[in-house]
Amino acid sequence: MSRAATRGMSEADRSTELAVERTELALERTTMASERTLMAWGRTGLAQISLGLALYKFIVAIKAPSGRRLALVVLVLGMLSTVIGVADYLSTTRRLRRDHGYDVRRSRYHLALAVMIALFGVGTFATLLVGMLD
Repeated sequence: MSRAATRGMSEADRSTELAVERTELALERTTMASERTLMAWGRTGLAQISLGLALYKFIVAIKAPSGRRLALVVLVLGMLSTVIGVADYLSTTRRLRRDHGYDVRRSRYHLALAVMIALFGVGTFATLLVGMLD
């Protein structure tokens, strides 16, 4: 609020308005931090999925069948990382809405990207698992 608009306000009213404004800004910062955290979980999951796939391909190339399970475990950890990130993000936005009445404008793009990463992991896992059975 501008200084001209606050001139007629009492000190208590001005203080209350500033507190409300600070709270709204803090809630926005919390929302943005939650989105950044979701993307960090997604990057971690994608890296683990990629590592699992590369490890699997390497193990197949050197014909060491005992290491395939390790590659699949790394790949599953990548999927779990992404799912944990989505669950954490949804929990945080739900808590902001419930405890503070803050209407979190969920970024559908962040959530969609994280879900696509998890689905990529599921598809990769299924493809590798079928390849192991052949």
